[in-house]
Order: sequence, then structure tokens, then C-alpha cells
Amino acid sequence: MSIHIFRARRAILAAIALATVAGCDVKQELLGIQQPQIIGPDNVGGPTGAEALRVGALGSFQGWVMGGGGNSSNIAMFGDLLTDEWKSGDTFAQHNEADQRVVQTNNSVLAGEYGGVQTARGRAQNAIDALRAAEPEQTGEIGEMYFLKAYAELILSEDFCNGVPFGSTVNGVVNYTQPLTNKDGLALASARLDTALKLVTGTDAFSLNIHYTLEVAKARALVDLAQFSAAAALVADVPTSFQYLTTFSQTTRDNQEWVGNGSASVARFVVGDSFDIVAGQKNIIKNAIPFASAGDPRVPVTGSTTGATRSIDVSTSWVGQKIWGRDDAYPVLSGIDARLIEGEAQLNAANYAGMLATLNALRAASPTIGVYKVPVMPALTTVPATKDAAIDLFFREKAFWQFGRGYRLGDMRRLIRVYGRTQDKVFPTGAFFKNGSYGTDVNLPVTDGELTNPNFHGCIDRNA
Repeated sequence: MSIHIFRARRAILAAIALATVAGCDVKQELLGIQQPQIIGPDNVGGPTGAEALRVGALGSFQGWVMGGGGNSSNIAMFGDLLTDEWKSGDTFAQHNEADQRVVQTNNSVLAGEYGGVQTARGRAQNAIDALRAAEPEQTGEIGEMYFLKAYAELILSEDFCNGVPFGSTVNGVVNYTQPLTNKDGLALASARLDTALKLVTGTDAFSLNIHYTLEVAKARALVDLAQFSAAAALVADVPTSFQYLTTFSQTTRDNQEWVGNGSASVARFVVGDSFDIVAGQKNIIKNAIPFASAGDPRVPVTGSTTGATRSIDVSTSWVGQKIWGRDDAYPVLSGIDARLIEGEAQLNAANYAGMLATLNALRAASPTIGVYKVPVMPALTTVPATKDAAIDLFFREKAFWQFGRGYRLGDMRRLIRVYGRTQDKVFPTGAFFKNGSYGTDVNLPVTDGELTNPNFHGCIDRNA
């Protein structure tokens, strides 16, 4: 049965249209604006003002997670240009250098995206403070705001170099903080999620789904910290059908997966493959998964790496994903992710048969990604004989299940940091199809705009 989590009295702006659902029919029309009013000075500190701040925080979250802009991208897509998921079909040097793994600190596209995530953190905190003061009984909504802030900190720690500052502005005064290592940033996000989990204890549908969201987010942080068994235990109660969705509409904001990759005429992003065509010859990309040519039903595509249809740079063959359309909902977190967290715990416990069973259960479940229902897939038949083989199998399956959702860069970094592989055995390596060779970046740099913080003097290091 479809369940809409938005309540009529909470639907202040249909433009935000962010829903938390379990098995939701996201094509159903969302509720319209309910008696919009001007917020006067008397209401700023009360429930009306708190609701406005909450909705604004949701809007900021939607924007940086998968909203983007027509000529831009977002952190999920930009970060995964470093990986094998996407390649640049763009004329923008900012996207091309990310694809080549040589990102500069003055990259203006990345600067805007980094600033958007940091701004969203502040808006979430403002909403937390206002809701706690004016509507302390709304624990589910307060918990959701904690999630918005913690998820921003999690992604900044997964995708960027060691040395991200997590400052704040209080009463107009900027609080500059010392940069944190990725490990400390993940611990910060994890602690914030703990606070929210203690707060959100209701048994109504909204509270339950926020609780699942918090559990999956915290488990993701724990996996990044190599605390695999604790992560698996945390998500054991999360249904495979669960999804935390951002939704879109043509009157407000489009799904950026569609904007950046949905049609050849505007395609700045192209589904990645294990080879390129350079001067008419096939050029093998070392370490790359053939997302475009594998024919895997989890990443349905249109176009071909060898096709005549070109991207916006008029030279790169266009391959488009068919998971998301213009208004299709985007799953920030899901029950699929919970099962993969359990599978990685089994991998690290050397329970390769159990890991294979978990992967096969997902293949048989026919889960939904946003609005796209993955067909039942045949079972994998061979239990890996070694840990290296198990790692290869698991991360290939994980890559197909989570394509386009901002996981791949963090996974590749973990293959280096936790599993002991070198960057030239993990990231795309060799000749770069737009000239030169791939670089060695394994994360994104904090951009130069952060130098206004007197405590920040550049990345601590660029290690995985």
C-alpha cells in the first residue's frame, strides 16, 4: 500500500516535495500548498517560523543531494566522475579534470557544490534549534533535521580530502573550526545520528521511516570506519523495500541525473564503460566496470560507447541511464543499502557463502530503485574461494546496485584504506580519452573559498 509521509498541515511548499516512504508510489501527486501565508515577525520564533526553517532545510538538502542545476552537477555526480561510473561528455574543464582525476582547488563548479553542502548543514541546524524550541513534540521531524546535517557531514568526509572544516554561524557570527580528518568527520556524523536515534522512538509510519533512515546513515558511517559487524546489526530491522526519497517536479527542480545525462543534446555526463574509443581504436580503461556495455538490468542504458550519438562536446559517444527520468524520485538511502551493509560484514567475517546468499537474496527480491523496479536476476553460483575474489565480487555487485547514488567514490577509497589495494589497482588508470593520462586523485580537494577560514590552509593530505 502506498504511504505518503507528508501531512497536509506540513506541506508548506510543494516545491520541496521531499518524502520519506517505504514502498511508495512516488508517481502519485503530492499535496498542494495549504493556505500559504506571509510569515510575520510574531511568527518567526513560533511554530510557523520553525516550519518555514524546516521546509527550507529540506529544500537545501534536495538541491545538493540530487537537484543541481542545468549547467552544473552535484556532489554525487561530480565526485563519481573520479570513478568509473561516469565520464565527462562536457566542454567544461571543471568536469573534464574531475574525470581525469586531476581536480584543481580553484575548480569553480566544485566550489559551488562544496559551499552548497556546507550551507545546507547550517540550515538544518537552524531548523533543529527552532523546532526544539517551538515544537519539541515533533521528534520525527527534529530527527529528520539531524539526519540532513549528519548526512552532509558524512558525504563531505567520504568524498573530500582529509581536512574538512565543519564550522557554523551563530547569531550572525562565524565560528571557524579546525579542519578534521575524514575519520573524525565520520565520527562527528555518527554521533549526531546517535542523538537523533535516541530522539525518534515513535511507532507511527513517519517516525519508523525516519528511524530506518537514521539507522542506514549511521551504518554507512560505521562501514566507512571499518566497524562492519556493528553496522550490520544496526540495519537488521530495515526492510529491503525501504527508501528515503527526494522527489522532483518540472515547476520546481528537476532530477539532476536526468538533467546531466538524460538526453544527448544536453549530456554533460555519460555512463561509464571499461573502454573508450580514441582515434577510432578501443582503449581499455584499467579497473573500470563496464556499466554501459554490461547489459546489467540494474543499470539500463540507451546509446552506446561505440555509437554515433554524441554528447554536448560533439565528440564523446553518449550513453544515458534509464533509471531516472526528469521528475523521478531519487533514493538517498534504501533497504538495498542495508542488505549490502550486511553483505560487507559477512565479507569481512570471511563468511563468503553467507555473503553470496545475501547478494542472491537481493537479486531474487526484485527491489525498487526510486521508481525503477529491477527485474528478478539469476543467482550467482560460485562461492568465492579467496578474500580477494570475494572483494571483487562484492564490490562489483554493490556498484551495479548503487549506480548513480554517490556511493562509488567512498567505496573505491575504502578499497584502498581498508582493503589494502593501491590506487592504480582501484581507480581508472591509463590513457585518458580526452588527451593525456589519468591522474592520481582519490578524493576531492576542499576548494580555495575555504581559505577565508583562518584555520584552514589546504587539505591535510589527499590520502584515501
